Amino acid sequence: MNITMSQNRNNAWYWELMAANGETLAVSEGYNSKSKCLKTVKSVAKTLGFAQLKNVELVWEFVEND
Repeated sequence: MNITMSQNRNNAWYWELMAANGETLAVSEGYNSKSKCLKTVKSVAKTLGFAQLKNVELVWEFVEND
């Protein structure tokens, strides 16, 4: 599972939650700043029990505890 962030042509930031098979599970509302979007991404990740956020060019992957 991963969460990606992207910016559209109107400069709004969005996040998308995707399953391991590539299926879109959720898409956010638009945010007027990258920092507000990132704050929500971190909150969603915590709520979903992500053990760790691994930032690779605005892609965060679910990493399970060992």
